[in-house]
Amino acid sequence: MGQNKLLKKVEKKLWLLKCRRNRRWPLEPRPRPLASFQPRGASAPAPIAPPDLCVVVTTHRRPESCARLIDALHASLQQAGLQNVFVLVVNDPSARDYAPVVDLLALRFPGCFAFQDASRWLGKKGRWSAFQQIFDMSAAIRARHTLFIEDDITFESRLVTDALALWNRIDDPDKTVLYLMSARDDEPRGRYVRFERRPNAANTWRLTQWFDLHAFLVDARFFQLLGWEVFAPPLLRWRFNPFTCSGTSEQFTRRLFGRGNIYQVVKTLVFHGNEPSVLNPEARALRPLDNRSDFVA
Repeated sequence: MGQNKLLKKVEKKLWLLKCRRNRRWPLEPRPRPLASFQPRGASAPAPIAPPDLCVVVTTHRRPESCARLIDALHASLQQAGLQNVFVLVVNDPSARDYAPVVDLLALRFPGCFAFQDASRWLGKKGRWSAFQQIFDMSAAIRARHTLFIEDDITFESRLVTDALALWNRIDDPDKTVLYLMSARDDEPRGRYVRFERRPNAANTWRLTQWFDLHAFLVDARFFQLLGWEVFAPPLLRWRFNPFTCSGTSEQFTRRLFGRGNIYQVVKTLVFHGNEPSVLNPEARALRPLDNRSDFVA
C-alpha cells in the first residue's frame, strides 16, 4: 500500500510537470485511443468550407435531455442568425436509445451534423479519449469558433448570440476560452491554478484562468496551444479515490496557464443541476453544482 501511494505521488508530480510543459516527454508515444468512434444515421463528413461555428455536444445516458438540448440549440442558432454551422455529437454509449436524437439532428441540421458513437463505454477514466476524438474531428472541421456544451445543461435562446457578443467584446489577443457558466460558489482565487479573478470594468466577464466542461466557447487558438492533443491521465489517478473526477478540464486549465487567457461570464449563460450526475454522483453529493437559483432576476 505504501509503495503504491509513493508511486501515485511520483506519477502525479510527473503529470503536473507534463501539463506545465504542455507537451509529451521525449520519446513518449501518443497514447492509443481507448475506443474507436463510428458515425451513425445521416452523419455528414467534415464540411468542405470551414463553418463559422461548430457546436460540440458530449452526451451519456441522457437521450431525452440531449434531444431537448438539440431543440434549444436550434432555436438559439436561429435567433443568432447563424446558418454556416456544424453540430458534432459524441456519445459515450450506454443501453439508452439515441435513435430519436439522431433523427432529430437530421431534421434540425440536415447535412451539417455528425453523431459519433464510441465503440465501448469510456466513463470518466476514458473521457480524455472522447475529447481526443473531438480534437481530431475539429482539426478536420476547422471552424472559426467552437462551442462545447454538455447534455445536462439548459439555456435561454440567446445563448449563442450572447456568447459570441461577449467573446467579440473581450479585447485581448491572448483570449483562448470563454467559460459560459458561473455559480455563487465559484472559487474566487482559482481552481486547479492559483489566480485571483479579475472582472472587467462593466463586471460582465472576468479573467479567471480556469474553466470546467459544462459550456465554453473557443477559437482555433485553443486547439493550437494544446497541440490538438489530449493527455491520458495518470494510471493511478483513481487508485485510492475512485470518486476523483476525469481531470480533463484540469489538464486543459493547467496546460493553458501562462499561454492563453481564460475568461468566465459573470452572469451565467447556462444552468446546471437539473439532471443527476451519471459520471461522478459522489462528488455531486458533496458539491451539487446547481446554479439554477443563483441568478434570479
